[in-house]
Amino acid sequence: MFRIHDESRIRDRALENIRFLERYARIRFPEDESARLIGAVAAASTLRVDDVLAMDAGIDDRRRTTAHFWHLVATRRLDVDVTRALDGNSELRVVSDE
Repeated sequence: MFRIHDESRIRDRALENIRFLERYARIRFPEDESARLIGAVAAASTLRVDDVLAMDAGIDDRRRTTAHFWHLVATRRLDVDVTRALDGNSELRVVSDE
């Protein structure tokens, strides 16, 4: 089936968020740090970014860790709802293999 969408259906929050995440895909982080963050999210099944930052006393730099979360989302190791604002309230989930 062929559908016609106007520009408002194409240029929305999801597109803005995808563009935002693109810059984080190229950043490199140590794999052990990535595994630790993914493990924290997996243990709870869903966690907000701010919740993980608040419970992890080992975080030296909040901005760096937030960038690490966006990297994990950009590289499809963690998932968020890209139709909503990406901020501290974003709910992170581990990407399923389905």
